[in-house]
Amino acid sequence: MIKNNFDDLHYPENIDEILHKNVDEKMIDHIKRANKDYLSDTSMTYMGESLTYGDFFELVNKYAKALNSYGLQKGDCVTFAMPNIPETVCYFYACNQLGITAYLIDPRSTLMNFVTCMKNSNSKLFVCEMGTYYKKVANYLDQVPVDNVVVCSPVNMFENRKGINSKAKMGRNIYALKKFYEEIKMSTKDTRKKYFQHDFIKLGENNTGILDVPYEPEIPAIIVNTSGTSGNSIKGAMHSNRTYNIYTNEAQFVTKELIRGNTYYGYIPYFTMYGSGVGMHVALNYGIVINNIPKFNGKKTLQDIIDSKVSILIGMPMMIEKLVDMYIKTGADASHVKQYIIGGDFIAPEKLNYENDVLMARGMKNKMVYGYGATECMPIATSNYDEFSYLPGSVGMVYPQAYIKIIDPGTHQELGYNQEGEIYVHNETLMMGYIGNPEKESILFEEMEVQNKI
Repeated sequence: MIKNNFDDLHYPENIDEILHKNVDEKMIDHIKRANKDYLSDTSMTYMGESLTYGDFFELVNKYAKALNSYGLQKGDCVTFAMPNIPETVCYFYACNQLGITAYLIDPRSTLMNFVTCMKNSNSKLFVCEMGTYYKKVANYLDQVPVDNVVVCSPVNMFENRKGINSKAKMGRNIYALKKFYEEIKMSTKDTRKKYFQHDFIKLGENNTGILDVPYEPEIPAIIVNTSGTSGNSIKGAMHSNRTYNIYTNEAQFVTKELIRGNTYYGYIPYFTMYGSGVGMHVALNYGIVINNIPKFNGKKTLQDIIDSKVSILIGMPMMIEKLVDMYIKTGADASHVKQYIIGGDFIAPEKLNYENDVLMARGMKNKMVYGYGATECMPIATSNYDEFSYLPGSVGMVYPQAYIKIIDPGTHQELGYNQEGEIYVHNETLMMGYIGNPEKESILFEEMEVQNKI
């Protein structure tokens, strides 16, 4: 394939060396390497409480002990239906430490979707938030194809902490009462064993096993659902440790504000590629403080984005539009904004220019980043982020070592400028395939093979 013409102009000569530095290791090891000298720095916040990197690594190890004591081994899969809370992050990297694949799915999905995902991945355990459990799972445990379900509340991390702020204390009290009444309600209905989070974690208290298994490149690190290239069904895209680590290394060349201490408003769900890749793994590797937001709550959340003085935000065009309107109505200062990133849908060039003008006039440091990507290619392939790439109607420059062509879907021939066709992307962060869907996977990789021969 023809090398894109941006590499030599805008990326350093040793770009290949930089992109591949320490990528053949587990994601948790990549994070530990990046933060070994910053253990006292804040890794994430939630309900006004903070976790340092030291705290985070201790929790990951604690969760890994529980998973290991339960009997999970390298190569197993665990399905999670969880919101953006610290427990989700800790479970994810605990699985990663043990060589267990984490399948992150939307907790708003139907019970049938939960069951399909667990069956396709042969999951050994299902972890879900308390509300999801009682609304969708508890009465149908006989249909859930795992031996046990772990039930978390959004305030488990505060259960045994005394010196917490009023917001966290209120949340802890509400969920403690909810758990008590729901336990009474469900005690006669449960036909399968379940664990509440605190009981599950206790399984690992006396664990002395090996909790840091060797890196296995062929084991998927994560599975996230996508509508795929056809857009007409949900498929689980498998990604490796390597793809996440390469993407993390290349992010520094396409996002200006990956500076330790900046804050990220973490409401993009971790069960999406953007949430887990950009919002979680990239942030933790660069020392960006994640403010975990479990639910988007309309105007209240938009106001909180402004009030919290967040540095970095990822949003859909419609959400950013409403946020800009709020800046205008409230007259709020936008100098806290260092990088807003738009994705997931089309935005008209004139609207993007207008929103940039509004926020830049109020102090925003950089123009908004707008690009193109897909879950299958982890997750961004192009973006406009500087004076060279910010052209009206463009989705920007091609990422380092990515290749893009427009192909006639009938002939598989490359098309010229200003011609419509299918977008073909080839890069080193492509997924490993679709879980439990060999027919679709075969078609996809046949297309990739055609692409590579053009």
